[in-house]
Amino acid sequence: MAQKALGGGSSAVAASSHAACARFRGTDPLVTSTTRRQLAKTLGAPDTTGTIPEARWMRAMTFERLVRDIAFVSEVITVTVGQLRLERPEAVWPPVNARSNVETTAHELAEAHRRAVHDGVATMLHTLAVPFVNFEDQRATDVKPDFAIVASQREDEGSGSWLIMGDAKDYERVRSRIDDGRLLKGFLQVALGAESAESWSRLPDGMRIHGYGVLAVPRNAFLQPGALVEDLTDHRQEVRMRVTERRRTATDLSGSVEPDALPTDLKDFVDHLHAAFDPATCPSCSLFNYCRNQLRTSTDPADVLVEIGVLPEHRRHVLGLVDGTGTIGEVPDSVRAQVIATHTGIAEHTGQKRTDPAGEPGTTKPHPGQEDPS
Repeated sequence: MAQKALGGGSSAVAASSHAACARFRGTDPLVTSTTRRQLAKTLGAPDTTGTIPEARWMRAMTFERLVRDIAFVSEVITVTVGQLRLERPEAVWPPVNARSNVETTAHELAEAHRRAVHDGVATMLHTLAVPFVNFEDQRATDVKPDFAIVASQREDEGSGSWLIMGDAKDYERVRSRIDDGRLLKGFLQVALGAESAESWSRLPDGMRIHGYGVLAVPRNAFLQPGALVEDLTDHRQEVRMRVTERRRTATDLSGSVEPDALPTDLKDFVDHLHAAFDPATCPSCSLFNYCRNQLRTSTDPADVLVEIGVLPEHRRHVLGLVDGTGTIGEVPDSVRAQVIATHTGIAEHTGQKRTDPAGEPGTTKPHPGQEDPS
């Protein structure tokens, strides 16, 4: 039987970003039995916007290697264990490679559990592979957390071990902090790993999934890893909701979640699903090129307003600028100028001043002799 494509951890995050789009929900790999990237290629509109530049990829790979390097493993483990107020480890075991294999992951977790219970040793495992939540008995895309920490439980908690799920994210810092939205997406992936591990039947007896997760992120420009710990309760609840929603959508559209439920005519199937197109957020979806090309080749004048991102509440007021009627309602000057410029191909003045930071190129400055007397 062919392997079922589920999208792994990144799919759970993408589902949260594009959940309002019926086309995105309807092309879930559970329905089409193929990834959206492969689906876009089959439809003749391969994904060219979601690829990672080589320099960006090298940075990500470098940071992942640093997180599991012996020079930083001890720090990540001790900071995580300390913030969770667990027992101080007697020692830290050298990082263990699970080789993205389910069997190897199960074996190494058992060994780490034994060390934690009997010797008080904490272990970081990296490159794990855990069956996707509720799909353990089927050949499906595994969830592959970047790392996990196994540490002993406190005496008042029992005699077992904690499995603390984690992920490495090489987020670029803005001054001293990282955008909260980025951290949210990272912790959603950690939460999916925790949910999948919780439902895995091969988790060692006595090992429990901790309610908190950890993100390893750069703490400075030199990519030195730092550990951020957060409660996963809300994140795990959202992941459960998304997984349930995906299964329900797959069942409603295909009547089954089995691989033989692949629609016979993919193009007709995709076209009948309404796309909630937004040029600001859709580029991260693999079907972005396909949806945008549909709008560009459409004979409906209103579709150009969708393509350039005019808000739904403004579209009927500026429709006259593109359908030839000339009827215009009350809209901001910037929206009107945007539509006219797109329709005519000639730049328009928006009537707005620049808002660049003072002293930066493009900053609005008063003309000589027009300074504010105050």
